[in-house]
Amino acid sequence: MKCDDQSCNLLLEPVNILAHEFWPPSGIPYTYEGIALRYYPLIVLLYIIFVIGTFRKNDRLVRKIVQMDLKRESKWSLPDFLFLVQDACRIFDTQYPEYLKGRCYPLGEYIKNFLFDGFIDLEDPYLIDQKDKYFYIGEFILSLFPLGAEKIKIKDTFGDVLPISGTYIYHFEACDIIKKFLKDEKDWLKKIYPKPIKDILETFESTVNKIINPRCIISLDFTKCIKEII
Repeated sequence: MKCDDQSCNLLLEPVNILAHEFWPPSGIPYTYEGIALRYYPLIVLLYIIFVIGTFRKNDRLVRKIVQMDLKRESKWSLPDFLFLVQDACRIFDTQYPEYLKGRCYPLGEYIKNFLFDGFIDLEDPYLIDQKDKYFYIGEFILSLFPLGAEKIKIKDTFGDVLPISGTYIYHFEACDIIKKFLKDEKDWLKKIYPKPIKDILETFESTVNKIINPRCIISLDFTKCIKEII
């Protein structure tokens, strides 16, 4: 996937169209889950860009998303929408059979199971046992977006900027995959975010425990993966 100006704009334009705040008309009943669900198409698009951009080592494409200015006037910046969609997690949990409900991060699991596993093939023929490798790496890099972006407005409203949760936290194999990527590709990752990657990873390491689902018993401390390479 090349990223000349024309092909990049084909992806950037839908992001600009989808990245705006949703509120129902005055007097119309609503739920916060319903409002959050409206951001799902935007989040899916961000997943696709970050995961495939990582798979193709296309730093230019991912960097354009990180640095883009939204055309529409909005209360939020682009990484803020990653937080705004979180209220929809409970809705995605209902899409599984009863015996599979109560997932640790149902939004990410749904995107992975029903989109990437079903329609987008990122399998490396030389790493058959790590077919989810690039999904976890791309999702992890996306989770750093609020920490690495220069423009984020949600901090002014809520006071804290945290990384975004993801399936990478709850799958044991993701730890070694991400750790190896950070050791081998740190120079590539430095091209993505304007802030120093060391500072981003240190912030991630100090805040990741705040985004872990308390219902999930994690026998693996994901922060150990980060500490070893900071």
